[in-house]
Amino acid sequence: MGALYVALLHGQVIDKTGKEISSALTHFDVHDIARTCRCYGVERYFIVTPLETMRHLAQRMISYWNSGLGNHAIPNRGDAMEIVEVETTLDRVVEWISEKDGESPRTVATSASTRDGLMEYESVRSWIWEEEFPVLVLFGTAYGMSESVLSGCDGILEPIRGRHWNHLSVRSAVAITLERLVSEKDNKAKIEKSVMS
Repeated sequence: MGALYVALLHGQVIDKTGKEISSALTHFDVHDIARTCRCYGVERYFIVTPLETMRHLAQRMISYWNSGLGNHAIPNRGDAMEIVEVETTLDRVVEWISEKDGESPRTVATSASTRDGLMEYESVRSWIWEEEFPVLVLFGTAYGMSESVLSGCDGILEPIRGRHWNHLSVRSAVAITLERLVSEKDNKAKIEKSVMS
């Protein structure tokens, strides 16, 4: 099993007209996604923003839970925030992982839109559970990642589909995606099935 990473992009995302923009970050996305990533054994959760003010804000949030009043009030929240890294670009994230793991990660984008050539969850699960290379799963903010990001990925996951309405918060999308990709229950069942056959 290789290392699993998650990145939330606030740069190289698009607005509702398709124009590439940089988006603002929220406390909930920093804090709640860090907790989800920690629960599912993600090695690092990267917050990626080219905006200096947003990076400063993210660092203040992290400090609040790691060493500030938040740490004294709810110490285990600091445990989750220990895996958070703030970076300027996706390229820097890939460099960070490459330096740590000795090879570039396979990058997998998520999207709420359908398109040709989408990957099934089982294919990415196989990368994570059966291979040794690192895997980086990307999530976008605003109206999603720009085509420049999507076209550079090794794959794009099929969208999460509900019933008649499709507008999940990114926090929910991260939780659902990680449950589908690294659920120990599902993997245990898969291992038991292969042993029995």
